[in-house]
Amino acid sequence: MTFTLDEINLLCIYDTADKAELESRLRLSNPHIENAELKEIAESALSKLTGLSAAEFAELELAPSVYADEWAGCYMDEYIFKGFIVNNKEYENGNRETSGAWLTFPTDKETVKNTLAEIGLPSDAGDNMYSFYDYADGRVAIGETLPMQANIDELNYLANLLDGLDTDELMIFEDAVQAEEHTTDVDDLINLAQNTECYEIVADMYGWDDVGEYFAEEKGLGLSALEELADYIDFESFGKDYGGERGYWLGDVFLQKDMAEFKTIYNVAVDSIPSEFIVSEYAENEIKERLYAVEVEDAMSLALDIDNYMYSVDSEYLKKHLDTDERLERITDWLLDRKTLSLKETLAETGTVDGGAFIGKIRNYENEYPRDTYMLYQVKEGDGTHDYRYMPHKYLESTNRKIDKSNYELTYTAVLDKDTTLESLFADFNRNLPADYKGRSMSVSDIVVLCKDGEEKAYYCDSIGFKEVPEFLKQNHVIDTYISSTENTENRCRLFSPRQRRTLRTRL
Repeated sequence: MTFTLDEINLLCIYDTADKAELESRLRLSNPHIENAELKEIAESALSKLTGLSAAEFAELELAPSVYADEWAGCYMDEYIFKGFIVNNKEYENGNRETSGAWLTFPTDKETVKNTLAEIGLPSDAGDNMYSFYDYADGRVAIGETLPMQANIDELNYLANLLDGLDTDELMIFEDAVQAEEHTTDVDDLINLAQNTECYEIVADMYGWDDVGEYFAEEKGLGLSALEELADYIDFESFGKDYGGERGYWLGDVFLQKDMAEFKTIYNVAVDSIPSEFIVSEYAENEIKERLYAVEVEDAMSLALDIDNYMYSVDSEYLKKHLDTDERLERITDWLLDRKTLSLKETLAETGTVDGGAFIGKIRNYENEYPRDTYMLYQVKEGDGTHDYRYMPHKYLESTNRKIDKSNYELTYTAVLDKDTTLESLFADFNRNLPADYKGRSMSVSDIVVLCKDGEEKAYYCDSIGFKEVPEFLKQNHVIDTYISSTENTENRCRLFSPRQRRTLRTRL
């Protein structure tokens, strides 16, 4: 029996190692094929496959043609589904011809931005500004289930989940949708797509009597075992009652449910959508706001602990800073703006293990909520650093002088804006000094450390421009050394009595 090239390409979509399994896959998938030409090919392939003996199937050469990908593209849509998105305000004003556009899913940030612009919406439009007035199925039959009021990011998340399902999982998902299992809203569908193992499709169920016979067989009471008694059993009623509690008859298959525990994975919070599926600017901003709210809460908590600690070790602390709210607000702002240098130095000046521990907590806080930052280091005052201060990098090289971090002091640190450059920092630290900056104007020999996207780079301010000096980052700053010493002391303290611990801390 001869198979056409189209039929072979279709068969090769599935695992062709086992004839019975291949037949089963075709029977399950054929009812879901909407393209009339492809459906005819599938039915013809199944008919021919069924007529083959096991020996004939074993001799059959099934390999996709070199044009298989192009062939599949003729019959299979590249998108999962698409929605007709409209500008609510323009649509309600009667401008219906220009208020909407088709948006295919999965999608990406650039496409969403362009589509929103096309229908007259800003790039940060929220889901209260648009609706989906129509849907069209792509590779998955789902459009009739999707709601008018839907969120772009949720739809994209759903489409990506469906795109990752294999053939069997997609068939289960579509049958579950047909059975109206977990289809109330997009969040239900998202969870359904991640719980396909909770269902099983039983093929060749053409009536409730078939369902009844299937469950009787499962209980060891099949037709072969019952023999002539089978004629006296109402399998249709049994199927409706017993099978109806355990699944759904869908015309030619039975969808059995509760095969595993259904788990709610998505909780309708935008920040629970994996970041790679977030495509709207509105969602990105919302996530940033939520994360910042958590950061502010943690900053306030840490500020309160630091304030209480400083009160306990410095008898003059309250006299210097009388208003509690002002103290807490100032420390919180320092933490949020990453202007923590003076705070760390104040804690270091306490000369205690706990002071070092709080510096560590500040760094843990900064690591937990990473921000792009910059640090300005300047050569210390004094005769010992005279030959380094204000000297161009070539002078250091010509006199065999090394850049020594111990010659520098950290004079400023702050958040690095996306538009900030080395040149703009030089200009600011000469013509527009920050209000809380106590150092001198930026000049030759200063070093700027940029911490961007988790990577640090150090730059030497030269007579012309800046020169990268990676060796600067390999050396410890005085505060790093202090933390290390206090941590070592803390470890040693565990070996001594309370009186000995107090003695060690006093000496530190």
